[in-house]
Amino acid sequence: NNTVRQNSFNLLNMVNFALLQIEKYFHFFPEYVKAAKKLEQIGSPAKLAKIDCTVEKALATKYGVKGYPTLKFFKNGKPVDYAGPREAAVIDTYLTDTI
Repeated sequence: NNTVRQNSFNLLNMVNFALLQIEKYFHFFPEYVKAAKKLEQIGSPAKLAKIDCTVEKALATKYGVKGYPTLKFFKNGKPVDYAGPREAAVIDTYLTDTI
């Protein structure tokens, strides 16, 4: 998507930097989708995105991604590593509380 390609993480975004073929990603991805749907349902301005680092290697390098999946929270374009639990409810609460 253009937001990812242009690196315009300007509002409130959580970005999942992933290698889509690794097993850890398959366990986490359904939770990430649930979180995104919930945020959309409640009309949150926060958005979730995913970046396939096999395709977008430059973005992974730019943001210092070393392991996968890596979650980074962007507020006003500034990245912050997210090391919290990877359950949908926790991600939703984190983003909602951060707004």
